[in-house]
Amino acid sequence: MGFNYWNWLALARALLVFENPFAFFWAIARRQAPSHVVVRTPIGKVLIHLRNFEALRTCFSIFCRKDYRTGVEPTGLVMDVGANIGIASLYFLSRNPRNSVV
Repeated sequence: MGFNYWNWLALARALLVFENPFAFFWAIARRQAPSHVVVRTPIGKVLIHLRNFEALRTCFSIFCRKDYRTGVEPTGLVMDVGANIGIASLYFLSRNPRNSVV
């Protein structure tokens, strides 16, 4: 991984996002995902089951690097077209307890 300011900032943010950040860092170093991770969200802790290492990287991108962050966290309905395993849907659902995903 070259020097990318946002990736390094996200690595620091991982200390707050993942319930067990050292297990996350160990998984990244080994390039092998654990069966699940627990992330802290505005509505509480969420368990995410991972299929593979790419799912762990997606989780990092969405929850730590905040690739899907909006200026104001929306309340409402989000449509997910099913491009992966639902981590993006989980992100939007965990922003506000009144959110829903189709």
